[in-house]
Amino acid sequence: MIDLLMVLGHWPFRRIDDVNITDFIKVMDKNNVEKAMVININGAFYRDASESNIELMENLKGFEDRFIPLGTVNPLYPAWKDDLREMVEKFGFRGLNLYPNYHLYSLSGERLEELWEEVRSLDLCLSIIVSFEDSRQRHPFDVGPVSESEIIGFLRKHPELKLIVHNASYGMARDIFLSNPNNTNYLFDMTFFYDVPIGETIRFLKMAGENRVCFSSFYPFRDYKIGIMKLKETGISNDSPVFGDNVRRFFQ
Repeated sequence: MIDLLMVLGHWPFRRIDDVNITDFIKVMDKNNVEKAMVININGAFYRDASESNIELMENLKGFEDRFIPLGTVNPLYPAWKDDLREMVEKFGFRGLNLYPNYHLYSLSGERLEELWEEVRSLDLCLSIIVSFEDSRQRHPFDVGPVSESEIIGFLRKHPELKLIVHNASYGMARDIFLSNPNNTNYLFDMTFFYDVPIGETIRFLKMAGENRVCFSSFYPFRDYKIGIMKLKETGISNDSPVFGDNVRRFFQ
């Protein structure tokens, strides 16, 4: 099994359990998870986001075979291209996690066209975390979620780029899928889907299919078992592509 999202770093808006890579390994082993995609959330808040990539590599030493690290660059930062090249050529990252809402840019902005060219040439997978918390409960200093229209517009303009959409609500994921049903280069997790009382997880699986969805724990923001139980309760089999093959396809 592959976990689509684990989060290192400090979240400034509420208390989150202080965990490290060793804690990640323990909870992964306990739940029979072979690999996990991991980000360093500090990249959303550091003035120089590339420093979070250095931190992430330092934390992963000795455990590189268990994780798929996603780096971060801020495309509005003057040296972003150097940061991106370092992330790929020095650290070996194959994915890029973007924070358009925290770094204050639009996915459709002209300044980002150069970034998309670099992503294409380096064959990177993109990741966007729509929101870290329910927007109705967020701290007043926290930013709002990445908008549905931004993601839909991006997928229509750049269908060849691979994108993982984390923490979208059921309504957002449904609308993104229905607006781009033939594009196979994007995936969802279902962390922010609600199954009581309306069963959003199984409804989305029936609509979009198992090839669109991945297991994600969103640990330590969520208890590790929740994501597993949510998918198991839909009745999908243990060998479903949801539990690993969809992610492997993106990083072949």
